[in-house]
Amino acid sequence: MSFYTAMENAMARMVFCLNENLLAKNDGLAGLIDGKDNIKASVDDVLWADNRSDLICQLNDIERKRAEEGRKFFMFAMSPSFALKEEYEMENDGWSSCDIYCYENDETSGILSCRLRIMKLEIAFIHHDGQALIREFHLYTIQTMKAWPYVLKQTQNESVPFGIGKIPNFAEPSSEVYLRAEKTVNLLWDRLLRNIEDLFEKKDGDDGLKNIFDSGNSKRPVLGLTSSPLVSVRTDTTIDVVSPVQIFNLCTEAPNVQTVRRAFYYIKYHMALIDQVWKIEDSKVFYLFALPDIAYIPGKRYDKISYDLIPWTLYYADTPYMYMDDVYAIENILNTWLYGGRRAQLLNFYENHMKNDSFIPEMTMKSFGEKSPVHKGEAAILKKLSDLESHYIPGMFSFHMATTPVIIFSKDGKSARGTWFDHSATNLGRKKGDHGNISYMVFVGRYMHEFKKIGNKWYMTRFFGEPLLGMDDWEYDPMNTDGWVVSHQERDYPQPFASLEK
Repeated sequence: MSFYTAMENAMARMVFCLNENLLAKNDGLAGLIDGKDNIKASVDDVLWADNRSDLICQLNDIERKRAEEGRKFFMFAMSPSFALKEEYEMENDGWSSCDIYCYENDETSGILSCRLRIMKLEIAFIHHDGQALIREFHLYTIQTMKAWPYVLKQTQNESVPFGIGKIPNFAEPSSEVYLRAEKTVNLLWDRLLRNIEDLFEKKDGDDGLKNIFDSGNSKRPVLGLTSSPLVSVRTDTTIDVVSPVQIFNLCTEAPNVQTVRRAFYYIKYHMALIDQVWKIEDSKVFYLFALPDIAYIPGKRYDKISYDLIPWTLYYADTPYMYMDDVYAIENILNTWLYGGRRAQLLNFYENHMKNDSFIPEMTMKSFGEKSPVHKGEAAILKKLSDLESHYIPGMFSFHMATTPVIIFSKDGKSARGTWFDHSATNLGRKKGDHGNISYMVFVGRYMHEFKKIGNKWYMTRFFGEPLLGMDDWEYDPMNTDGWVVSHQERDYPQPFASLEK
């Protein structure tokens, strides 16, 4: 098993435990932590420990308190970055770093509302008997957005109690099994729950997922974003997969009034190996947490759903080829792009990941629909990236969050195509006359990139991004935020693994 995969599966299990309040026992978060006592851990101002016994004691107190309060938040993790020991000077065997959108209920104003906490989760792992065990972790807030009230027909968040199930206690999967299971699950949403029969054991099956999630309007298909799944091996030919998904559906509350309805689910899949292909035998859906409806205003900005998402022109036919470590190399390239946008390092990204004499790179940011230009060649791309960097203000961050990766390879493993959904929040600066709040433009968008392996290094040869579903702006109040930005005003965004570096 690749240690990259072991880290991703352990990270997914950790987030599951945090969401399901499985903290202090060995069948929860405590069982993922190394048995030695020199453990370091922190969660904002809620938890701080520098030894294992103190950590377990604090986790027990938090678990007991949350059991009394019920489900008050949900964490949705984005595609992670990874590093191995040989890449950094580190005491441990590997690191992971991912962004998290944490949605939490807030009743301080007397009105039930929901606040977004933008966080980072960074973990240091050691290798032990084929598993990645946690030696150190830090979960901390970057900034918070202003809360949305539960209004219209949603008078309250009908979240469900803890207890959808414990972590499946079976064997760790191989890298190939994990990545093929992840790709199968993500293809459901990559295809917008259409033309998915080939992913199921039954030839005519979709296991009822369309009926549960589909809006029923061919021009308004459901969008689903996933995090890294938990994968456990039952037998040589059967596995269990637990996948988080955030659903976005357009709803009509009144004539000419549309909203985006958002909710979180866990889906448990039972998969079987049939003719050397992993197929979904059955699935079970667990509703978890609803967010307040948010306004959808057609025509406010370009988004593809205003026109028609069908046919899904960016869909690529799958291939059977899988190159395990190359998947993570490509994921790390994408995350370098995302971090580059927060630190004004996009020109460096081009230099390190798109520049090579053997091809002519191409970049399209389809923010204006068919009017959007295609930037082809170095001069055009550098001009575009320079323009983007010119708007950068330290401490005023925009967030592009990649989810739902589907990476397909050519037979020789020398070229690849990758697709992701991007839950983006772009800083628009202060409105005229408004000295407090800063508006954030919010989209679910689509990345579709192409890559080529030259020598022993992957390069991005074609960049494509397009907004799919636009929502009303989020608001950020820098004078009343929590998190890292409070004590690091006008500072550059923290680098990946910054909390782990010595």
